[in-house]
Amino acid sequence: MIAPADLDESCRDTLVEVSKQVVESDAFAQFAEENGYVLDPIQLDELAQEIDDYRPLFEEIEGSDA
Repeated sequence: MIAPADLDESCRDTLVEVSKQVVESDAFAQFAEENGYVLDPIQLDELAQEIDDYRPLFEEIEGSDA
């Protein structure tokens, strides 16, 4: 989900909850399967951790001549 950084917290919470409901719905799973998408929904805290886990690799790549 993408939203303005200064979005009201209650509005953000509503968007997060609605987005989660959509991603977890049977209709969305069917759409994904029919169109070749792989679903791997994660929550914000999980995404933040994943980015932090990859940070050393990103910094290594950024500092390389590749």
